[in-house]
Amino acid sequence: MVRDQGALDSWAEGEGEPLLLIRTALSAQHLVPLAREPALAEHFRLLTYDRRGYGQSPPLQAPGSLEREAADAAAVLDDLEADSAHVLGDSYSVAIALELALTAPEGVRSLILIEPPPVLAPGADRFLAANRQLLDSVESDGVDAALEEFLGALSGPGWRSEYDGVVPGTSRRITQDAPAFFTADIPALLDWSLDAERATRLEQPMLHVAGTESGPLFATVHDWLHDLFPHVRTVSVPGAGHDVSFTHPAEVAAAVAEFLQQAGGTHDPGRRPGRS
Repeated sequence: MVRDQGALDSWAEGEGEPLLLIRTALSAQHLVPLAREPALAEHFRLLTYDRRGYGQSPPLQAPGSLEREAADAAAVLDDLEADSAHVLGDSYSVAIALELALTAPEGVRSLILIEPPPVLAPGADRFLAANRQLLDSVESDGVDAALEEFLGALSGPGWRSEYDGVVPGTSRRITQDAPAFFTADIPALLDWSLDAERATRLEQPMLHVAGTESGPLFATVHDWLHDLFPHVRTVSVPGAGHDVSFTHPAEVAAAVAEFLQQAGGTHDPGRRPGRS
């Protein structure tokens, strides 16, 4: 493991084409099971980092900003001496991956979009209202109470033992990093925009990974993505929910590895492919 000595705590493991794993909001350990899968760990140079407000990286900057997040991701690629990389985003960090591809297209060989947030998809009103309710809960009851409300509803009252059973220490990290989620990440996502005009600038090969049991809030994400990016491929993981990369890492890793072999692995970032 090579530790970065710059502003953000970042590191690289393995050999092969670089694959940047951008950690999602709240759960910094969410992609750990995926990174351990041999289909990725044995064939790619995996790059990742703690975003601002998480782990040993600098304190958060509020309000949050997807543009600033993308600049941080570009800086990590530079610090880890990766001129370009395949880029994987999960839930919240899908927005970071897309912004990175928009602002630094030469640094993004391909995009893997796992369970994108439905903030911009048709019918997003319920998702937006739920996030605003969380911010209201933070203001009225505090971070700890809002955290229990959110994860209790998402994964049930036993979320701590459930998460720690997959990656020990996950619940402790979530509690530690929760202020960044509520103070910076949610406001940044609520302020994000990606219209059709901007979307036409993104022609890197794309893979969309979805769980079949993600629920009604995510029901329109597939069509929204394919309207914006007609060339995107979708792989659905049976029986998986929104946390598909955490609960079904082998299936996700296999889909990502196949995609990168067939499409992403041969992409030249200096040549913009046509839509297919």
